[in-house]
Amino acid sequence: MRIIKKDLKKGILAVKLDGPEDLYWLSFAIKPGDLVTARTTRRFKPEGQQRPDSGERVPVTLTLEVEKVEVDSTGGSMRILGVVRRAPEWLGIQGKHHSIEVAPGSQLTISKEHWDDVALEVIERAEQSTLSPKVLVIALDDREATIATISRFKVTPEVSLRASRRADARSRRADSIISKEFFSELSEIINRLVERHSPEAVVVAGPGFFKEEFAKHLTEHFPEIASKIRVVDASSATLSGVYEVLKRGEVDRVARELSVSTDAKLIEKFLADLSKGSRLVAYGADHVRTALSYGAVETILISSHMVFDQRKRDLSKELLELCKKTRAEFRIVDSETEPGQVLDSLGGVVAFLRFPVEEQS
Repeated sequence: MRIIKKDLKKGILAVKLDGPEDLYWLSFAIKPGDLVTARTTRRFKPEGQQRPDSGERVPVTLTLEVEKVEVDSTGGSMRILGVVRRAPEWLGIQGKHHSIEVAPGSQLTISKEHWDDVALEVIERAEQSTLSPKVLVIALDDREATIATISRFKVTPEVSLRASRRADARSRRADSIISKEFFSELSEIINRLVERHSPEAVVVAGPGFFKEEFAKHLTEHFPEIASKIRVVDASSATLSGVYEVLKRGEVDRVARELSVSTDAKLIEKFLADLSKGSRLVAYGADHVRTALSYGAVETILISSHMVFDQRKRDLSKELLELCKKTRAEFRIVDSETEPGQVLDSLGGVVAFLRFPVEEQS
């Protein structure tokens, strides 16, 4: 989750949702009586059209006074239900009941008469827990390249480079020589930046096929970087191309890939520890609850099905509240992914412990 605007004197907080776990946080922060403003769609029927399915859906901005919040059991979306307090006049829905559906990528504004400490802590924890990997982005074509780092959604320009035109004029393959020199110089710069910043991913972007050729060159000359490389489209080799990659959600997509990769490694480690008979792991709600009550938990992994399933809501809330009290870290793992499915087969929650805990008979 990203906080876009914060004005607590006016009781206003605007946020953008980045992942399904943000829906969980919001479901606790948004209370009945709050005002929520967001974009949604309504069917607009021109005069004379009476059929219920007539007209077209148009985007509008609505403000609801919240009555109820419902999170989809898969964690894919959340419905905010309430009474319309502000809407375009032509809709004629002022004072009527309506709902707004939000999902990862949505932006909304929450207004409260008073933000209590718990609600603020929920939002701030959500922002801190948002996966925001450091990513190195290279936008290039056959004439120039721009390199920037992106961290916590801040773009920091690093290097701008233009291809040298000092190639042998007599050569029939001058373009190939230029590309080779350009690729070599650019690769060396990227390698130095990777050593300096330790990015979690290297995104190579640009128009045409030039980006694929460069990604291949970079992989061959610096194989240790190969696993970090992602190739995407961009219309420009300038800083605007870097911003294009960010705005189009490519960095968010890389973040999701990295998150699934991290989840897979943690599940693999848990299973390896479990198979060795380690006493520093626990699984299942009862065992994990006991370990949390002793302050023994370092990190828990909890599945999105467990968090967002209304039937298990109280249990998952209890576990996460215990995490808060005992300073244990936690990750919500998407149940639609392979590591999430494995986690669900283990009861939906597992834990890595600081010290062993004896089960009470």
